[in-house]
Amino acid sequence: MDIFHASKKIKPLKQQFNLVLFFLIALLISNCILAYWVGYAYTQQRTVIVPLNLNSKAMVSPQAVDAQYLETVALALLQSRYTLMPDTVRDQYQTLLHHTYPTFYRAFKKALDIEARRIKKEKFSQVLYIQTIEPNTKKLTVSAEGLLKRFAGELNLPDAHMRYTLHFKLQNTRLWLTHIDSKEIYV
Repeated sequence: MDIFHASKKIKPLKQQFNLVLFFLIALLISNCILAYWVGYAYTQQRTVIVPLNLNSKAMVSPQAVDAQYLETVALALLQSRYTLMPDTVRDQYQTLLHHTYPTFYRAFKKALDIEARRIKKEKFSQVLYIQTIEPNTKKLTVSAEGLLKRFAGELNLPDAHMRYTLHFKLQNTRLWLTHIDSKEIYV
């Protein structure tokens, strides 16, 4: 009789254990599915940027950037680098350096400091009028051509037709400037 009585008490406990085991396995499976979806959502995340000077939104993800965003950043950096006045050169170069990739930063800062001292000393100024711009989202480069008007004090210097190529690196939705090539075009 004791065995019969004990088996009656064990049977509901066994059913409860089986039910708890079932829920535990179900929760484990649902957690695995949720982890997969979180990982998938992380790789598919996009940052939507709507700057004031854009007519439409631009998309940036950890893997790629929108052509319009690349073009807008390049325009801003080109203006900071090549539209200069003695009073504003330091601030503009600081803006440019803020977007410079760390490995390129030290050499670029040194060159910009030398140039800024020369600009202030000689009262040199210049204005860049960009005529064409072509972003390449695969290589993360932007090629731009434009007219560079230069002045030394009140004296107009000869204009130069220039071609600039900006090279970028994308790191966690942050677009870094890695190099600027400039070349004069003879028309």
